[in-house]
Amino acid sequence: MEPGKFLAQNELYWAYLLIFFTGMRPSEIGKLRTEQVVEIEGDWYFDFRNASAAVAATSVKSKAGRRLVPIPRLLLDLGLLERKTALVAKEEARLFPEWKVYINKKSGREMWGHQFSKSWQYIKVKFNFTREALTLYGGRHTRATWYDEAGIPQRVRIRLLGHAPSNISERYGAIHITPEETKLVLSRSNAVEEAIAEILIEAKLKADYRQLEAVPL
Repeated sequence: MEPGKFLAQNELYWAYLLIFFTGMRPSEIGKLRTEQVVEIEGDWYFDFRNASAAVAATSVKSKAGRRLVPIPRLLLDLGLLERKTALVAKEEARLFPEWKVYINKKSGREMWGHQFSKSWQYIKVKFNFTREALTLYGGRHTRATWYDEAGIPQRVRIRLLGHAPSNISERYGAIHITPEETKLVLSRSNAVEEAIAEILIEAKLKADYRQLEAVPL
């Protein structure tokens, strides 16, 4: 992509931000519904607590995936809540209705991360990324590393990422992330996150002041 006169906050724009800034799985991002964007005690979350294993379009990978995922302030500043409001007004159930689900021709299984994965393959070729094992899931791994570097407790980390506890001590504490833990998580950032935020907020402000043309939903 080259600098131009448009700001396109489409499904892929949000997908890459979400995988790095929340660590959600690609399929979880693709399935997000407007009703899953919820406010609890002043903070905003993606709410997977009621995900149904029986419905492919709303399911998560495992029981541990039924969780609350705090939404970083950057995503709110970039207009995520405005996207939700606009889609609810249109009676759209999904947060990214433009996201295409791929149906496996042999198994008939819905593959919600397929479109995201295809875009990553394009990026790898476009920018000549050749490092071995550099995958889309690296976004989740990066977020996990950032949690570690920020000193987020392991018990909190696994709940954020939707991992099952691997030992007894990791089972201690609340089932879902608490408001206090959320505030801890949202208060931490690093130099890379801050640099990304500066670039994206500048573009959003240019669109707000009509120096860039925002592509409508």
